[in-house]
Amino acid sequence: MEVIFSEYRLPEEIVNSSEQEDVDIIGISFFSAGQGHVVPEVMGLLKEKGLEDVLVIIGGLISQDEIPALKRLGVGEVFGGGSTPHEIIEYIEQHTRIQPPAPDRIDS
Repeated sequence: MEVIFSEYRLPEEIVNSSEQEDVDIIGISFFSAGQGHVVPEVMGLLKEKGLEDVLVIIGGLISQDEIPALKRLGVGEVFGGGSTPHEIIEYIEQHTRIQPPAPDRIDS
């Protein structure tokens, strides 16, 4: 997997960058209550640009009460506190065209 990391971005910047880079996944992490505004806008912009096939996952400090609404918007999965990197990678591998490395190529 190749990861493009950026600091805080506006929804338009997230979607435009994702379109330019031809990404398979957008992952957004929230450490303050921004998901209620950012996620609906990102999902709407993805739809406008015909990028509904881009998997969107989010994580961070997100209330369990908010998860159903986020999923209704089209978010694939929400990873809260306590989620492990293994869980996130496994989800990505199962829900995208990204394939895990061959067993003899896994770095320890």
